[in-house]
Amino acid sequence: MQKASLSGVFGILLVLSFVGNLINPLPMEAKVMPLIVSLLSAIVLFTHCVMSFIVLLNSDNVRDFE
Repeated sequence: MQKASLSGVFGILLVLSFVGNLINPLPMEAKVMPLIVSLLSAIVLFTHCVMSFIVLLNSDNVRDFE
């Protein structure tokens, strides 16, 4: 549960990094790779967060750990 929560927090931080890269005054050619990396990383972390909570909160799994 803690790893899923941390994935959500880091995903939010990467989205903020994405926005920060967009408003950076550098030319767009210098920002393409950091934008792609932060966007793909945020997608992976949010997917991990959501899928972890779906699996952990599934009623079948809850019964196994009671």
